[in-house]
Amino acid sequence: MGDSSVVEDAASAVVDGGGGRSLLDGGGIPLVGAAGRPTAEEVEQVFVGPTARYTRIEVAAIAGVPQSLAERIWRALGFATRADDAVAFTDADVAALQRVRTMLDRGLLNERTVIRMARALGQTTARLAQWQAEIMIDAVLDGRRHPADEDLAKVLSTAERLLPDFEHVLLHVWRSQLAAAGTRLLTVTDLNDEIVPTRLTLAVGFVDLVSFTQVSRELDEHALGDLVEGFEARAADVIAAHGARLVKTLGDEVLFTAMTPRLAAEISLDLVEAITGAGDGPNVRIGLAHGPVVPMMGDVFGTTVNLAARLTAIARPGTIVIDGSMAQALDDAPDLEIHRIRRRPARGLGVVQPYVLRRPP
Repeated sequence: MGDSSVVEDAASAVVDGGGGRSLLDGGGIPLVGAAGRPTAEEVEQVFVGPTARYTRIEVAAIAGVPQSLAERIWRALGFATRADDAVAFTDADVAALQRVRTMLDRGLLNERTVIRMARALGQTTARLAQWQAEIMIDAVLDGRRHPADEDLAKVLSTAERLLPDFEHVLLHVWRSQLAAAGTRLLTVTDLNDEIVPTRLTLAVGFVDLVSFTQVSRELDEHALGDLVEGFEARAADVIAAHGARLVKTLGDEVLFTAMTPRLAAEISLDLVEAITGAGDGPNVRIGLAHGPVVPMMGDVFGTTVNLAARLTAIARPGTIVIDGSMAQALDDAPDLEIHRIRRRPARGLGVVQPYVLRRPP
């Protein structure tokens, strides 16, 4: 690297912890934006810590990680490639790469798994950070007027005060979600008598807002945002209450999975009641299919997923349409009604036999 003092200083900083510099004075008075609009450097100091000290070549060398692997990790995390002479990395970056090197040295993970983990972390936290930033801005700023410099400074100082609590809660929720994911996998493998859950049998549901394109043309930006957030919030609450998994949201559509057809049916019936029954928004329709799925990158793939999506397109507003496997599994349920309807063509799947699911009157 050409300067051994850089390595020595870095090692000392990493051992000492290298915590971020607070932008609050000793009395808790915010110093952020004292001269007006917060700068990019102030934002980075609040959320990342000390000013960058190293180039991409230096940070890899100090951490003892091959340069090519370090670059692949940064790209997988979603960060831009820096020029060779750009000072853009901190002691925290060194510490993170050193942890990666330790995992590799111990044989706990191989390089392919490290990159996959980095990509999962980068994509998930990028969306989380953007979402939380939008919530904070909406909570602190007056959306009826253009924000002034002092308003932006207020957002940043508020975020700094909340950061320690947010960080603690984030770690707790992440660990709890890992436990929930592990429990779901154990339950599913017990139900399917499989050892390695690379191809699982699950119930898959698509929940779709009816006439969303038309409705979106009639709403302003804020009303449209409220509509989408309200829909996703209600769907997420119902799915979580039943212990199922919300796989992803697509604005006007929600994809979820459940371990059994019965659980998927109960969720879907409650979703129609919670969203359509509220009477303050568009109607919904739901498609359900039961069968093998391939879990990958936090998502699910396969014919069963495609069938659930096609059944959603068949469903009328306020109804739930299910496939034959779901209908067979629920046939003996006394508190459910299943009605066979005419066969329909489903794009890419040929002609399918759908059924309508409802509660008895």
